[in-house]
Amino acid sequence: MGKTIVSWSPVHGQGATTANTVSLASLFAIEYKLRTLLTHTQLSYSSMEYLLGKNMVDEKFEQTGIKALERLMKSRLLKSEAVEDYTETIYRNRLDMLGGTSNGNNKDLLNAVIDVTSDVYDSVWIDAHSGQANEFTTDLLERADFILINLPQNQYILEDFFADQAFFKQIKNKPHAFLISQYDKEANVHIKKIKRKYHLDAPVYPVPYCKDFKNACNSQQVSQFFIRHYSLEKASSAFEFINALMEVNACIAKQFGLSLSIKEEDDQ
Repeated sequence: MGKTIVSWSPVHGQGATTANTVSLASLFAIEYKLRTLLTHTQLSYSSMEYLLGKNMVDEKFEQTGIKALERLMKSRLLKSEAVEDYTETIYRNRLDMLGGTSNGNNKDLLNAVIDVTSDVYDSVWIDAHSGQANEFTTDLLERADFILINLPQNQYILEDFFADQAFFKQIKNKPHAFLISQYDKEANVHIKKIKRKYHLDAPVYPVPYCKDFKNACNSQQVSQFFIRHYSLEKASSAFEFINALMEVNACIAKQFGLSLSIKEEDDQ
């Protein structure tokens, strides 16, 4: 049974949730010898498709993704072996993408999709709709095997979020980590301060700004970016960014008891 990683942010448009999810899942698929699926619960078309160069027009969208699986579910034909037929290949035999659904609040549909996809894939990464957790998001977080909470390096937003004790009661027994997006190590709201001020036991990881990655996003070449930049020298402008993502993935892999990454195997 595959593991489900849910990536979520309490604020819209500031946590870089989609970019982080796409980055981590892409690198995870390259790093580990596992079959990985990437999907989202946004509206019918999200920036995930754009970043990966999958500009699906409405007609194609109806034939692929969760929308197509919804028709199978209603017809009682939703089986694990059918899932791959409705995905877009990103890295052959490593990473597939399942487009989202315009009916993003259909809890039964998403639960059914998670059930069948986790039978096919070793890891399923879900980019959850940002914003304060509603019943749908709450259910998704409860089902997750690992939760990534995406936050900006913004003191006001951090104060507001960490004051929500009800949320932390919900996830306290769930493996989780915090990602500080577009991280600037020179800013006064730094990782050590965040951990100390809010008494965090869970890992807190920086995801630094990377010019090369931003250019890849704007040119819809994110999948190519990770193939080109997987093995980097320290002098590379993308080294710090890639290394930060690898640390997050190593934490997730350890939690799931996964074997060494390809790079770690080569170093032994």
